[in-house]
Formats: sequence, C-alpha cells, structure tokens
Amino acid sequence: MRSEATGNPPFSLLEMKAFFQHPATLVTLAFLLLIGAWSVIITTAVRHRAESVPIPAQVEADDQNS
Repeated sequence: MRSEATGNPPFSLLEMKAFFQHPATLVTLAFLLLIGAWSVIITTAVRHRAESVPIPAQVEADDQNS
C-alpha cells in the first residue's frame, strides 16, 4: 500500500523506529493483545458451554438401608 502522491509506504522506517524505541508502547500493545486473547477465549467458552444436567434429590440414608 503505497501513497500514490509520493510513492512512499504508509509508515516510514523512521516512524516505526520511533515506535519501538519506547518500551511503554510495546508493553501496552502486548497487554492489549493479551486482554483481546482472553476475551476471545472467554466468549468462546461461554457460547459453547456444556448443558447443565439436573441431579435428582438424594434419598436419605435410612431409606436406602431398609
């Protein structure tokens, strides 16, 4: 994707170098990616959760021994 007017790529190497020189931006980007990944995992788990199976009430111990 080059800009038709100048023929330069949309992000110059100087801009990318400036981005990677600031460690806080990399940490923030990694944190946002982690939150996004967990969001996808949790959403998928909720959508595909197992159906709940009702458990019948237990009979008292006295009735089972007789």
